[in-house]
Amino acid sequence: MSWHRLASLGIDAHEVAVRVLERLRRIFNTELARVLLLSPDEKTLRDYGSASGMATPPNVLVQNSFASEVIITGLPLRSSNHQKLLADKAVHTVQSEVNSLLVVPLKYRTKVIGALALESESNNAFSAQDEQLLVLISSHLAGLFENMRLN
Repeated sequence: MSWHRLASLGIDAHEVAVRVLERLRRIFNTELARVLLLSPDEKTLRDYGSASGMATPPNVLVQNSFASEVIITGLPLRSSNHQKLLADKAVHTVQSEVNSLLVVPLKYRTKVIGALALESESNNAFSAQDEQLLVLISSHLAGLFENMRLN
């Protein structure tokens, strides 16, 4: 079933995010994936994927999120080794077992409404081609999540 069809069936953002994360983990062969949706006041992110199984995903301050740089700049972030992740202030909230990170913005038209993130315990887990594919996927998903938010 397509993601857009899920939205038209009246399924909420949480359920769609869970299904999106399931597919992203399969496509990119990683166990860690997140959908981060920006609040209307743009100060917090609803973090789908950080605590799977929770009825309500936690909210994280944008400024405290590893995705803050992506949310602010609207540009993808790819980091390939643990030492760089630890040194990079923009990703200080990444879990200690994460060695590779790929975060791309969810952009609806020109506005950033959130981010998609993939995390891996392996070094160099994500390539430039993975980044391009995730950017393409995020461009389709942004409209879906924005329409769900407005309905």
